[in-house]
Amino acid sequence: MYEERFAISSHDVDPLGALRPDALLRLMQETANHQMRDERPSYMELFEAGKAFLLSRMAVEVYAPLHQYEQVCSATWPAGGRGAAHYRCSRIARGDEIIARGFAHWALVDVHSHRLERVGETPLHYSDGPLEELPQIRFRLPENLTEVGRHTVLYHETDVNRHLNNTRYLDLLVDFLPERESHLMTGFSLHYASEAPLGETLTVLRSEAAEEADGVLLRSFRTVRSDGRVNLEAMVRLTPRARFAQ
Repeated sequence: MYEERFAISSHDVDPLGALRPDALLRLMQETANHQMRDERPSYMELFEAGKAFLLSRMAVEVYAPLHQYEQVCSATWPAGGRGAAHYRCSRIARGDEIIARGFAHWALVDVHSHRLERVGETPLHYSDGPLEELPQIRFRLPENLTEVGRHTVLYHETDVNRHLNNTRYLDLLVDFLPERESHLMTGFSLHYASEAPLGETLTVLRSEAAEEADGVLLRSFRTVRSDGRVNLEAMVRLTPRARFAQ
């Protein structure tokens, strides 16, 4: 297990002062990048060797909001895998309080042939830990989704592969959430089906809100590339902000 400490910055919070979901995901992934950098091979060393980790699926549960200038401990660790799915777990804590958990499936890909490598095929030396799965990493979208808008991938949203960075998708989803002022995103499940290159125009589809107990809502999303291929499928859980009011 690998740990890193961060302070929430004023640029990480939404207009109502709570940590944005994209910033939370960025904390988890930055910690994983630090582990790769410190324990080797780093992301760029793998990339220079013609290999890259691509995020396939991610599920996150959030138990309480974080606010600017709070100090957190971010922990991450590989936890084995199956076939070509490399499992990675994450945990964010404020003192002794666990704020969020994450569970991801990553694929190690040959960047030239696009072949997926099976777990254990390439020697990796990262400190591992126990498997802490989140069952909502697999989900099914409802049939009726409605087009709610479009988004063109901009330069500042892309990563070194010139694709929409996987944390940026949460910005996109929040922009199309009618409840973003009244509710906090307390859980999300993401399936990255295909990449969105620079300049791609994505069509955004969204479900109606399904209400659970205590005002909690579920919404589903799908983004579709201009060639008709599914880009992202997502399900988000929304909890009334009033539930967290002090």
